[in-house]
Amino acid sequence: MSKNWATEPREGQRWTGNVVPDPYRVRVIRGRTVTTIELSGDLDLGAQETIERALRDALAEPAALRLLVDARDVTYVDTIATHASFVKAREAAHAAGMSFHVLPSATVRRALEVTGLDDVLQEP
Repeated sequence: MSKNWATEPREGQRWTGNVVPDPYRVRVIRGRTVTTIELSGDLDLGAQETIERALRDALAEPAALRLLVDARDVTYVDTIATHASFVKAREAAHAAGMSFHVLPSATVRRALEVTGLDDVLQEP
């Protein structure tokens, strides 16, 4: 089962025709042993609330043993937003008895290394 979130037009912004800007996408996929939060696109401060909503959804029924954030398709990250979201995700996963890992893009890897969260990195 999966649930998707994507950006919506912001106030004063109009989307015309078939051109829809999609700066980021968040999807939760529940598996038997792994619950995955897939992230893609540009993750700025505006994405933080959506990521945290996905985290709450992923942990609503913590049947899996592991929470994995697949961030291989992330092209931009706001370091502050990433740090806050991933710290919350790690703490919530551990509180639910789950391990927590991140499959990073090069951009996410650098942000996690700079913020001291590189212990959650997992190589693909």
